Amino acid sequence: MPAARISVLLLGLAVLSACQSANTDAITPQPAFKAATANNDPDPAAAKPQAKTVTAARVTPTPQPVPAEPPRIYPEASVLNNSSPDQLKTMIGNPDFIRKDKPAQFWQYWSSSCRLDLILYENAKNGPLKVNYFNTEPQQISAKDCLASLIEKFESRSR
Repeated sequence: MPAARISVLLLGLAVLSACQSANTDAITPQPAFKAATANNDPDPAAAKPQAKTVTAARVTPTPQPVPAEPPRIYPEASVLNNSSPDQLKTMIGNPDFIRKDKPAQFWQYWSSSCRLDLILYENAKNGPLKVNYFNTEPQQISAKDCLASLIEKFESRSR
């Protein structure tokens, strides 16, 4: 009979050990299990099998890289054609210089890399002003890049 008890205890120990190793969320070590023996057991060494202490490893998640912002896409300079003063102010702010010679106005915007010249005309007698012509200086910088620098300047001031 004592051998049957030991077999049952060892089988139970094996089941518990399997349960413990399947639990990866546990972070505290479990005490070693000692088999209980009856007081009248003739062989005490055979009745005291010991299991090893099993501890679960703490899993640390790997931080995910933060995706980079996609590059900003700026409009082509052709969007300036036929723009109203309000549209210009919404896109690139107030001009740095205005000269009014009815029926036209000459507007200039400056950034650290370029200058944008705009001529706005009335479409009809006393009609709304619209961009009729634009030019950027220096010629080494594209009109699109000049417009992009003016948009960035305006947005940085608006923050």
